[in-house]
Amino acid sequence: MALALVLTLLAGALAHRAARARGDRPVVTALWVACTTAVLSLTLWTTGGATDLRCVIDRDVLEPFRHLEGRLNAAMFVPFGFLGVLATRRVALMACLALVLPVSIETVQVLTSPLTGGCDPSDLVANTFGAICGVGLGVVVNRMRRRPCAPTPRYALAACGVAFVLLGASWAAWVNVTVWDRTMTLASASPAQKAAVGEALRRSFGDRYPITGVDFTNGEAGTGTVTAHFAAGSAELSWPDLEHFTVNLIPRRVEEGHAFPVPGASGPVRTHKEAERVALAYAERFAPWGLRRSVMDVERLGEESSPGWLVSWRHRDGDLPTPTRLDVLVDSEGHISDLITRRAGE
Repeated sequence: MALALVLTLLAGALAHRAARARGDRPVVTALWVACTTAVLSLTLWTTGGATDLRCVIDRDVLEPFRHLEGRLNAAMFVPFGFLGVLATRRVALMACLALVLPVSIETVQVLTSPLTGGCDPSDLVANTFGAICGVGLGVVVNRMRRRPCAPTPRYALAACGVAFVLLGASWAAWVNVTVWDRTMTLASASPAQKAAVGEALRRSFGDRYPITGVDFTNGEAGTGTVTAHFAAGSAELSWPDLEHFTVNLIPRRVEEGHAFPVPGASGPVRTHKEAERVALAYAERFAPWGLRRSVMDVERLGEESSPGWLVSWRHRDGDLPTPTRLDVLVDSEGHISDLITRRAGE
């Protein structure tokens, strides 16, 4: 965030200086360039995650607007289109850029998947919609101010056309595209499903993570997965057996403040013993059933840049340990960032 802010201010200052020398709307131009730099800095920042050049396209084009994140993505691109029209007065050019910029961002993301985390077509839909809305708003404001629009040079439109051809060729050559019909598998959760996943989340973390939305993914023979969404991450509960419960919280390496601080046990973790201490404190308070007749194992994940320590409890059936029944991932600050339970309470 600090680097993005520095780049944004620097780009805005340079644009203001160049536009002022030409006497060409320096303030609006500086704001537009700064906004564009901020958008590029935030959308192309490396987070890692994907390992192949794969992109799954959802046929439900309205899906991003059903969640707060999608609406925020759309809002982020509104100033780009709005300020661009005010700065250039070229509506056709900005309409083309409102399409080219989001497509270019997703193309860079999918082609650099190991660094940027891969593409998300939902972002493309939301970003394009926001940019087009910004262009429309800019046109309205210019007409209210009686500022005539300037014609767009043919070479600029030709450049946009060439850009689209190159982007399309990149996708055709390197990206594995899969179309997913989300509406056939995803449904609204029933009141019972919402109550079940809400209770599982409260039982695991208290009231720290208020749920903002719940979906149900249909499986076979009436089974499926209930997925709860909240600001800090998501949780999944198997249905109708309620046997498998998984919580993924946003890790510190992506954004701080979301992992769960264990009451009375949080603190820097540097060794297996410290990780064991934090995990035990969590289990004793929130999942004591996982400790009964169980064998504990502590594993360091990766090197210094890893998420932390995986602490697992396996149920003992005589002398034979059975599959894991409780997993917690402890980060370097002593917070819980992931949780997996199987047959909770047994």
